Amino acid sequence: MFRIPQIIRPVLVLAVTALLAGCAGRHADSGGELPGTAALMRAVPSDAFSVMAAAHAADLMELLDSADALRELDLGRVLRRRAVLSSNYDGRVERLLVLEVAGDTTFVPDLSCLGSAARMSLSPDSQLLLISESANLLGAALRHLRAGSSILEAPGFTDALRAAGHEPCLILKNAGVDRWPVTFPQIPGLTPRHLLNFVRNATRWTVVLPELNHRGQLRVLPVQEEKDTYYMAAFGSLDASSSQLPAILPAETDFAVSLPLSKAEDYLEARERWLDANMQLVRYNKALDELRKKTRSNPRSWILSQGIRELALVRWDGSEILACRTDRRARTVETGPNPAPDYFGMLFGNLFDLPDESTCCTFGKWTLVGSVADLEKFVTCESRLESVPWSEKNKLAVVYTPEGTLCWTRQGIEIKMN
Repeated sequence: MFRIPQIIRPVLVLAVTALLAGCAGRHADSGGELPGTAALMRAVPSDAFSVMAAAHAADLMELLDSADALRELDLGRVLRRRAVLSSNYDGRVERLLVLEVAGDTTFVPDLSCLGSAARMSLSPDSQLLLISESANLLGAALRHLRAGSSILEAPGFTDALRAAGHEPCLILKNAGVDRWPVTFPQIPGLTPRHLLNFVRNATRWTVVLPELNHRGQLRVLPVQEEKDTYYMAAFGSLDASSSQLPAILPAETDFAVSLPLSKAEDYLEARERWLDANMQLVRYNKALDELRKKTRSNPRSWILSQGIRELALVRWDGSEILACRTDRRARTVETGPNPAPDYFGMLFGNLFDLPDESTCCTFGKWTLVGSVADLEKFVTCESRLESVPWSEKNKLAVVYTPEGTLCWTRQGIEIKMN
């Protein structure tokens, strides 16, 4: 069963990959009616950075960590009623549990498991029971109820709630990513500050849907306005394509990213729109011009001339390479100098920027880039993945680790834990 940190970590891996590889899909469809949990959201202060919601309190409790004191609450007859759990920050993380009691004023749970500071209060209309370990947060929630203001007025939140529908969900405010209860994955060459800044602006809200009846699966929905300043919106028009990377992955692969490309030019134009909207295009063009002078070739023109259909990064057993599949007929080429060092990282994102790109060679349909030692190690690898971790067709991006696989399609994002 998923717990909160287990849910959020794949989302961070996704966000990091989106930052570095530019993989993105269409933002969530926010049409439709608000789910019933919206009635409980009117107690949640507007500055909450995460909200969990479920049609049954029992399902919400199942998403909490096994050591969470809230799991010890005896919710008795309200276990089958709606519940919401928000997290706010006021010098420290504070939580508010909102339970639907529907006028049942006799339901008084024992709060001793939450410590001596825990308090509860009925809403003015006796429809909701509010519980918190923070008297300040409980008071703020009651003031929001009386004033008729809540997180429902936060820009885009109702869109995120509609996207979640009636399923148990976790809605994360990207602007509050530094409060998310999880450690960022370590990515060589990137600082935590760099990652935090990206996640803040990747999308406005991230909706995570743990599929409780399908153990080990998650769906992730980015929700934001159609603005190119949001990474997910800028790349929303990209078409899906096929990923053939699994066929060549070594058995010891510990991280791989596949970026299938229906048309490389569409990707480059989307990335340039995003850079422009975030006032980074001038710096990007300057770096591109410097690379052109250094290599005496136009990186963008060279990339487009190759007919690239898939670009991938593969890390295994302490080694890493780039793998590029084109629509050209495979050629037999001896290992030799790379004619386009740093091109992939410059045009497709920092994830495709290796410390040593001095050498390239062909491997079946693929052109491989990396150090001489890593290329030889990859080509002579005798053990490949025995089972294909994802299907080939209709992919916008794929992230693979031994712990799980993330597939982004036009239908959304699915994370399957191994």
